[in-house]
This record gives sequence, structure tokens and C-alpha cells, in this order.
Amino acid sequence: MFLPVFAVALLCQTATSFSIFSRTDAVDADFNLFILTQWWPQTMCYDQMTEENFKRIKMNQTKSCVPEGVTKWTIHGLWPTIGTEHKPEYCNESWPFNESVIQDLLPKLERQWPTLESGQQNAEFWKHEWDKHGTCSTNIPFLNSEHKYFTKTLSLNVKYDLYSILKQSGIVPSDDATYQVKEIQGAFFDFFRVRFRMTCYKTEGMGQMLDSVELCLDKTDLSLIDCQDSNPDCDFSKPVQYPPIIYPSDLV
Repeated sequence: MFLPVFAVALLCQTATSFSIFSRTDAVDADFNLFILTQWWPQTMCYDQMTEENFKRIKMNQTKSCVPEGVTKWTIHGLWPTIGTEHKPEYCNESWPFNESVIQDLLPKLERQWPTLESGQQNAEFWKHEWDKHGTCSTNIPFLNSEHKYFTKTLSLNVKYDLYSILKQSGIVPSDDATYQVKEIQGAFFDFFRVRFRMTCYKTEGMGQMLDSVELCLDKTDLSLIDCQDSNPDCDFSKPVQYPPIIYPSDLV
């Protein structure tokens, strides 16, 4: 009896070790769709500020958090989603972020997926997105590695070039011009032909700024699909600002 018991114990131990350390989903990472979120970097600079600082600095357009070389909308993330909830999350702690794996992507990542949070390094931001969302995407063949996850998301940012889409409709960043919510919605819908979600950054007494766009994607091929929640988080009664990007060198 000793040998069978030992064999069973060894088998159990091996199975346990495999479930902990193998690069497979540690939990059931089932979901319905992906959401690709892109944001306008200059608005994010103001979004981080307190109301008092915003009023003081915005008047003189002297706030910058946008890295040199960034000229278009940047990536927040590609998120597995169930309905309207961004979940599952943190699916595989045994597959930690490894920056060396994406060294060849760094020039693109720095332009298209930089952190805009004060005090945060790019690698910290990318680690967060991989740990929280990327590890839950690996049951999809074309996203089943860290390199594939970042490569595919970068390509989606190019494919759905929000800056160029708006520009085709005469909507460009400006210190003077403002736009209507329906005008911006229409420009995007004419291109996407699906329901999407748009958000504005609203400040008391200072109007609202174009902030982010969420696109819903089919999980099997990343084609565009209608978002369940497509109500814009913007005030239709007020104009929308689309602030030009300011670089640190502009403030010298």
C-alpha cells in the first residue's frame, strides 16, 4: 500500500505545483468582450489637478504631463469585460510583467501608451495593465503572451486613430474653438458605425474637456461591436473643449 499512497501524494503535489506556477489562467477568465479605452493626453494632465490648481493653471495653459513625441490619443488599456464591468481582473499572479519581453516595442509604447500620472514610470503603468487585464486575456490565442497583448493593443490604437477621425470632420485641438457633444459623437459614429462611449472631464465654472473614448470589441476577432453602455458622460448643454497638447519644452 505504501507505493500507491506515495504515488497519489506525489501526483497531488505535482498537480498543485502546476496550477500555481504554470502560465495558464489561474481562475476562470471567461468574459464577453474587450473594451479598448483611449484618452486625450492633455485633458488627462488637467484631470489630475485639484479644482483650485486647475482654475489657476488652466487660465495660462501652463500644465504639461505629456511626453515629447506624443501627438495623438494614447492608450489607457485593453480590458476583458463582462457586460459593462471590466472583469475578470488579476487572473495569473504566476505570470509577472517582464519589461525585457517587450523591449522591441518600447519606442511605440512610449509614444502610444505612456503613463500620464505624475510620479509614475511607464513600466509601472504597463505592469499594472498587464497584471490587471493582460493576464486575463491569455485564453485568447492572439493575446496569449505579454508581447502579443501589447503588440495587438498598439495596433488597435493605430487602427482606430481618434485624432485623425476627428480631424476629418474639422475637429482639431484648439485654445479658442469649442465643439458640441453631438458634433463629436457624429464624427466618431460616421467612422465606427457602432455605439461607443465617450467621456468628458468636467470642472466647476470651467466647462468640460474631451477626455476618453471606449470602443467595444468582439473577443474572437477584435472587430467593433455595439457597447451596452453608450451614454456619453458629457453635458449636452455645454460646449466641449479639445485642448492642444503642451510639452514640457513649451514651458521653458
